[in-house]
Amino acid sequence: MEDGGQVVSSCEVVLASLCKFVSPEEEDDGRRIRRSLEKNFLVLIAFARSSDGRQKLAEANAIPVLLPLLPEFARSLPSSLQQNQFHLLILLLKLLRNLCAGNGINQDSFLQCKGLETLAWIAHSLLESSPSTRRVLPPPHAAETLQMLLQVVANVAGRGELSHAVVWENFFPAIFGGMAEVLSQKVQEPLCMVLYTCCKGSKKSCMEILSSQGILIIASILNADISYGGGSMVVRNEWLEMLITHLCLIEEQCFPLLFTELGIPRTTTQHLPQQPEAPLSHKLETKLPSKEQASLLEILCVWIEEDGGKAREETAEGGGGSLTPPRPPLLPMECAGFLVDVIRHAAQCAASDGLCATAFPTNMPVLDVLGLSLSMARIHCAWDKTLTSAKEPNGETITMAAKLASNGLIALMLDMLQALGPPQSARPGVPPEHSSNKSFLHCRERFPTWDPYKGYRRDIVAVIANASYRNFHIQEEVRETDGLYLVLEQCTTDSNNPFLREWGLWAIRNLLEGNPRNQHEFADLEAKASVANPELRDIGISVELNPETGRPRLVNVSNAEGNH
Repeated sequence: MEDGGQVVSSCEVVLASLCKFVSPEEEDDGRRIRRSLEKNFLVLIAFARSSDGRQKLAEANAIPVLLPLLPEFARSLPSSLQQNQFHLLILLLKLLRNLCAGNGINQDSFLQCKGLETLAWIAHSLLESSPSTRRVLPPPHAAETLQMLLQVVANVAGRGELSHAVVWENFFPAIFGGMAEVLSQKVQEPLCMVLYTCCKGSKKSCMEILSSQGILIIASILNADISYGGGSMVVRNEWLEMLITHLCLIEEQCFPLLFTELGIPRTTTQHLPQQPEAPLSHKLETKLPSKEQASLLEILCVWIEEDGGKAREETAEGGGGSLTPPRPPLLPMECAGFLVDVIRHAAQCAASDGLCATAFPTNMPVLDVLGLSLSMARIHCAWDKTLTSAKEPNGETITMAAKLASNGLIALMLDMLQALGPPQSARPGVPPEHSSNKSFLHCRERFPTWDPYKGYRRDIVAVIANASYRNFHIQEEVRETDGLYLVLEQCTTDSNNPFLREWGLWAIRNLLEGNPRNQHEFADLEAKASVANPELRDIGISVELNPETGRPRLVNVSNAEGNH
């Protein structure tokens, strides 16, 4: 093995050789030069993996020597896309990537030498000359070239705000848009890394990615990178998840805008006539849910459930003595009303179209958006109030569950539950006859009267159950809208709704806890034979008030009867 001094000396010789290649003083055999270059590149790539190696090469002005090679190696690509034409270019990009990994001198030199502009020219040339790289799986050498190029861009973008601006100016929207259409995980991951780095460091980039041109890029990435529906990503793209969650969970009001615009057909987005700005809820109602929207919700659901557990653990451990718990990965409070609108709109679309599927995910955008938006509501309602509380303008503290309820979530859930009728009347996959009870007709006309997907009823009950946990105002709302018995009806088994009984019991428990009026009304319901719940007794369980504490408790019916 060579020691440090010998390696540096070797690198200096290599750089001198590269300079000679850029400006050759005499003719030489091309094959011998390329063999020499390949060997030299491999030496440099290995040396630049360490921070000391990057620093020593920076002191040797490696970037200004190497950058002129880029157009030399790339110039032949438009006319010849054979694998051997890419090899040296890929090696050079790997070397530049390593050199710019966290080294400020090399990053600054790359910017000063117009390296990003050169990379943009290469990317544009490659995308325009190779239709095979777009909308289909590209050849491995083409995908690897784009991958290395984007990794160089990402490392240079790590320099800070100035580099973000240069990247954005040269790559957005055309080149980012072309790369978003490349159906390769190798390309999609570094593309999302660059977009995330720029958006995280610049409000301007965040706003532009939510423009009509930016939305097309996000939609193409969602189509190219995710086999959408129920977490079925072939390989999880964590940079895409970070980009989506930053836009939707950190940047206020980005979620409603991004979600709404993804519902607009991408082929017509750029040609819509200019109109006065309409409320997002109105725009939402004029479009059908899309598979891009389903993909967006899927990413958020997975991220919140996984990252949410980490936040709970950090809070439980005390967060290193910090008095302020970490911000949970949830939608901003301002988005609560929009999430309720999404659920309502998807349910109405499912009802009007008579959609039905046997399992979830369904690969039907309307139903997947419906199921995933209900999951979003359930997850948000499950958070402990100490993590989700916020100050209202009047100074009062409000939780996410309460914010959702104040925007009509509970009323919506009860309406959707009423439209379904009792569990025993729901036949999987077959819409039941309309009820003759005219008081429910308005619900049945607006929302599905059957389970549009397996688990639909259970998901509604789960939202009510989590929202009512230690929330007196929601407990009151359910009782005042005659919802107690409606929820009680769900405490039964249903082959089309796994765990419906468990969620129903959890909901009843939460609705009665700490609420004397709900407890007494529930006791009255049980006292009346005409409204007694046979499903509870069928499973050997009854809910009654403890005479000593006045609190509800679950009683084993067979044991209770045996004691008489």
